[in-house]
Amino acid sequence: MLTGQAPEPKLGDILVASGSLAPEALQEACPAAYVMNNRIFVEDGPICTSAGVSTGVDLALHIIGKHVSRRAATIVAQELVLYRRRAGGEPQLSAWLTSRNHVNSQIHQVQDFFERDPTMKLDAQQIAERFNISYRHLARLFRNETGYTLTEYRRQQRIEFAQQLLKESRLTIDQLAEKCGFNSTHAFRAAWKKRQKLAPLKYRNSVERWPDGLP
Repeated sequence: MLTGQAPEPKLGDILVASGSLAPEALQEACPAAYVMNNRIFVEDGPICTSAGVSTGVDLALHIIGKHVSRRAATIVAQELVLYRRRAGGEPQLSAWLTSRNHVNSQIHQVQDFFERDPTMKLDAQQIAERFNISYRHLARLFRNETGYTLTEYRRQQRIEFAQQLLKESRLTIDQLAEKCGFNSTHAFRAAWKKRQKLAPLKYRNSVERWPDGLP
């Protein structure tokens, strides 16, 4: 969201994050900056800014997830007891982190297994057998502890993987659907539409222009 009467960003402007307090004063004090109000953090090329001290932790987790791995960001968030990591420009939170606010070690093991390969073709029954637990019991435990059904969790993981690939590759939609483990392009588009307002290619165009999400 733009602040006050700030002009559209120009070449050479630095995008910076701002909370809700006095964004106009920040814009006036830093005329070379393009202040983006109500943003947790903003990544503009090599320059990263957060809206405050606590949001700096969110930014740090974002950087770990981007340059190391999502798994590493999850581990750090758990160590800091920050299960609900917030994303700078995304309205929805990552399934990797929002569903980790529980202490059931068996379900954490299942989630760890999923995170190694979001595209794996094993069905829920096969996964239950792998962990020596009945499917019905696993499904109930998983829903109770994470807030997701097994199918919802896997689908959400795959969509987040697709978002990452849209940012980092030039794969076509057909290639993307196959690489993310969907049975068809139609299934991918239907799952994507439930989570994202922008169509996949429009999403790619938006993150190319605004790497941290739409202003």
